[in-house]
Amino acid sequence: PFLHALKRAGVSLLVVDEAHCVSLWGHDFRPDYRFIAKAWHELDRPPILAMTATATPRVQDDIAAALGRMHLVATDIHRPNLSLESLRFVNKKEKNAALVRLCQEIPGSGIVYATSRAACEQLAAMLRRDGVSAIHYHAGMRDRAAAQDRFMSGGARVVVATVAFGMGIDKPDVRFIIHYNPPKALENYYQEAGRAGRDGLPARCILFHTSHDKARLTRWLHQDAIQRDFLRDVYGAIQRRLRPRDVGLVAVGDLERDLVADPTAIRVAIHFLESADLLWRGFDLPRTASLCCTQQSGTGDKTLAAFAEVAKLRPGQTVSRDLPELAQAVAARPDLADSLDIRILEDQLLEWDRAGWLQYRGVGRDMLLALPQAPGDSPQRVTALLADHAAGLEARANAMMAYANTRLCRHGFVSTYFGGRKIDRCSACDNCLRDPRAPGTSAGPTRATSSKQEHLDYDEDLFQRLRTWRWEVAKEQGKPPFVVAHDATLKEIAAGQPTTAEQLLATKGIGPHKLELYGSAILAIVAAHRGDTRSPEGE
Repeated sequence: PFLHALKRAGVSLLVVDEAHCVSLWGHDFRPDYRFIAKAWHELDRPPILAMTATATPRVQDDIAAALGRMHLVATDIHRPNLSLESLRFVNKKEKNAALVRLCQEIPGSGIVYATSRAACEQLAAMLRRDGVSAIHYHAGMRDRAAAQDRFMSGGARVVVATVAFGMGIDKPDVRFIIHYNPPKALENYYQEAGRAGRDGLPARCILFHTSHDKARLTRWLHQDAIQRDFLRDVYGAIQRRLRPRDVGLVAVGDLERDLVADPTAIRVAIHFLESADLLWRGFDLPRTASLCCTQQSGTGDKTLAAFAEVAKLRPGQTVSRDLPELAQAVAARPDLADSLDIRILEDQLLEWDRAGWLQYRGVGRDMLLALPQAPGDSPQRVTALLADHAAGLEARANAMMAYANTRLCRHGFVSTYFGGRKIDRCSACDNCLRDPRAPGTSAGPTRATSSKQEHLDYDEDLFQRLRTWRWEVAKEQGKPPFVVAHDATLKEIAAGQPTTAEQLLATKGIGPHKLELYGSAILAIVAAHRGDTRSPEGE
C-alpha cells in the first residue's frame, strides 16, 4: 500500500540515506535495501540521490550497480579538529588504568565504546569508583531512553556503550571518544569516532588495541560469514514452507523457529539465494485480506466479477480471506490466472479499492517467495558469492588493524581508505605529532595547542558550578545543554569571572538574547563563587 500510494502521489526525487547498506561489501549490509531498485522502477524511475558517509570505492561501485549509474559527488571527510590516536597495551590491566586516567584528565563529555553489555556495565562501575561521572548504555537495558537523556543533558559526563548507542545522537560538544576494542571495520570506527567534536572544537578519538585483537576480529569474521550449509538449510526450510506450491508467503518468524537462527542472517541468506537465481523474492504481501464489495461493483468489470465469485464476496459484507489460498483459487480459473497472479494481486486489489468498487485492507505482511528452476551452474555461483563475502569481511578486519598499527598519518590513512584525497601529514594525529612524554609508543599528540580553549586559565570549580546550573536549566526547559551555553562559553566565564552585564556580554557565545534569559543567574553564580554577597551590577 505504501508503494502504491507513492505511485499515486508521484515522486519527483527518490533519496536513499545510508546508501552503503545496499552493498554486501559495506559494513552494514541490509538485504531489504536491495528492494529500493525494484521500488524505483515501480515509481517510473524518478531521479535518485544516494547518500552515505562511509562508502569505500568498492562500496561506491556496488551502490551504482544496485541503484544505477549516477554522478559521484564526494566531499572531503578530513576533520582536522579530531585528534586521531592509537594506544597499544599488553593486557587488560593496562587498558583499564589508561581508561581511568584519560577519562579523568580530558575535560568535557565523552563516549567509551565497548563490545559487550557486561563490559559496558563493568567499565562504567570502575570509572565511577575512580570519581568519574559515568553511566552505561546497551540494548539490554530496560530504560535506554532515560540513560541517553541523562548523558545528552549533561547529567552524566561519560557513557560507556555498545554500538547500540549512536544512531540519532547529535551532541555537538563530545570532547573525546575512546574505543576500548577495535570495531569490526574501519567504517564503523570512523562513523563512531565522528560523533566527537561536532561543534568544531578540538576533540580526541582514541583507539585501544592489543596483540590479541586480530585473532578476536578473525573469530568474529568466521561467525559473521555465511556458510554453504546454512544456505542449504534456509533453502530447504523455504521449500517445506511453500510445499506443494512453488510460490507463496513465508514468514521470517517461521524460518527463525525452523532454523533456530538470527533473522538478519536468514535475510542475508535469502539475498544470497536470490543472487544465485535459486530464489525469487517479490514485495511483501499480507497473509490475510479483509474484503468487502461495495454497491458500486456492477461496473461491467468481468475480472472483478469473476474475482468476487471466487472469493465468495457479497455486496456490503466484509470477509477475511487467506491471500495465498485465494491466489491459488484464482490461479485455477483460466480467465483469471494471468491477470491476477499472486505477484500482482495486491496491486489490482488496491486499484479496485481506489475506484470505490472494493474495500481492501491487508493484515500483517510476509515475504513473497518463489523457487524457480535451479540454473545448471548454481554451485559455482554460490561458491563465488561466498568467497566474495568472506573476502570482504577479511579485508575490513585487516584494514581496521592496519589503521591501529600504522606509523603513517592517520587522517591520510582514513582518507585513502574512503577514496579521498591524499594526506601525507596532518596536525592532528599521534603519528604526525609525537608525544615526547611517551617514547616508543603510539600515544596521542600534544593536545590542539592552537586552540584558545587549551590555554584558558579558568577556575575549574566555577566551571563545574556553571555546568550544573546549565544542566538544571536545560532539564527544566527540555533543551539540550549546549543550546543554553557551550562548554567553551562557560570556560570563558569561569576565566574572566564577569561582574557586570557589559562584561558578560563581551563573552563569546553570550548575545543580547542570552544575556536577557540567563544573565542574572550567571552573574549571581559568579558573585557567589567570588564570595561577593552584593547584588551583581548592571541588572
